[in-house]
Amino acid sequence: MIELKNISFSYGKKSAINKLSTEFKRGNLYGIIGPNGCGKTTLLRLICGLLKETQGEILIDGSPLSNYSQKELAKNISLMPQTRPVPDMTVYDFVSSGRFPYLGLSRKLREIDFEKIEKAMAATQTAEFANRYLTSLSGGERQRVYLALLLAQDTDYILLDEPSSFLDISHSILFNEKLVSLKKNGKCIVSVFHDISSALKCCDKILVMQNGELKFSGNSTETVKSEILKTVFGVKCVPLTHGNDIFYNFIKQS
Repeated sequence: MIELKNISFSYGKKSAINKLSTEFKRGNLYGIIGPNGCGKTTLLRLICGLLKETQGEILIDGSPLSNYSQKELAKNISLMPQTRPVPDMTVYDFVSSGRFPYLGLSRKLREIDFEKIEKAMAATQTAEFANRYLTSLSGGERQRVYLALLLAQDTDYILLDEPSSFLDISHSILFNEKLVSLKKNGKCIVSVFHDISSALKCCDKILVMQNGELKFSGNSTETVKSEILKTVFGVKCVPLTHGNDIFYNFIKQS
């Protein structure tokens, strides 16, 4: 379990996260939503140790985040950032780098590493790109390769920052289905969502942020009934059903 205890963070004099407390458990998919600039990305970067909280404490399975070496942290937490440099390397080599935390000084891949890499690429439909360079791929294709990297890394905690960016609608649906599959296999998924409807459909819990603060936390039904979306986004959420499926319509409030 990841525990955030009263954490705060500032960029200079500008507060980005303010006294935020919550927890993320294995076997669950969490969706973080909120207006642009509310601190969603900063929160993910704090959890994976790229930033250091100015107040409070972050615990990973009961141990302070600061107790983990970079290598040990990479075995426990993986991150798909919203944007990243595109290295001049093949897709296969890039996905293989997800296994680096598990390798010895020789950096030599073992049989189990090859198995993890091939399984990750099959699951993301990226095996056909194996020998292509990342720079030759479209944004959506690269996004699937980035997910393959995370799957190869095989951590218990997976952090994603708007992962469906650049994906077409069919691959976006497959991506969300993969996230649900991962949490059913015991992974803890914490994802920032730009698409509120997708978050409501597939997440076990929704966290609503505003101005660096956690304004609400609850399941999809609780989130809709609370009208927090009206408060934070200025929209009314209307659930619609079609057979066994549920959809969400948003109406701008004046």
